[in-house]
Amino acid sequence: MTIDLATATKLLAYLDRVLEINQTLNLTAVRDREDAIVRHILDSLTLVPVWREVTGRDAPKWFLDLGTGGGFPGAVLAAVWPKSRALLIDSTGKKVRAVDDALKVSGIARASAPSVETLHARGVEVPSQVPRARRGIDLCVARAVGPAFGLVREMAPLLAPGGVILLMKGPEPPAEEIAAGEREATDRGLVTLPIRTTRVEGLETRTVLVYRRG
Repeated sequence: MTIDLATATKLLAYLDRVLEINQTLNLTAVRDREDAIVRHILDSLTLVPVWREVTGRDAPKWFLDLGTGGGFPGAVLAAVWPKSRALLIDSTGKKVRAVDDALKVSGIARASAPSVETLHARGVEVPSQVPRARRGIDLCVARAVGPAFGLVREMAPLLAPGGVILLMKGPEPPAEEIAAGEREATDRGLVTLPIRTTRVEGLETRTVLVYRRG
């Protein structure tokens, strides 16, 4: 996919601020800027065509990034989908504050249009902390933060009708994890869709597990 210069500028400003904070707070194991562009920005961007392929829509109205860490993929998606409402969640308060800072420094989050929010919470706490999110989120994403069945269990109550879960995994997630995720999806009233794969030059192929509320 291609992005405009203004968006690219914000993404690089965000990454630079994350790498600056990373000198004193462990947000990412990737220290080199060029490597971080590939492993964080480009990798995160691969979810955009997957979303379009699965839904036929350009952007969700509201999406959630669970276990956002240094803000990936959530901050990247917020930059390329500026009209979407975004909620970036992590259970580590220091990381949440760092992501919030980087979002503001980069201009991805703007005081005049506060559509990007951060939240210090675990996934199971979201329905109680953000009641309006219950059955209201179009897209839930997570990148390498836990087993599929647990993520589906936490995300399912938040999905709007037709909402989608996209879980970014490594090149060959265990068959047991895939099966457990599918069973959990069925138990939660979701449909498991065909697995997608994404590839960024210089990185291993990613597997994206996909679930949808009918």
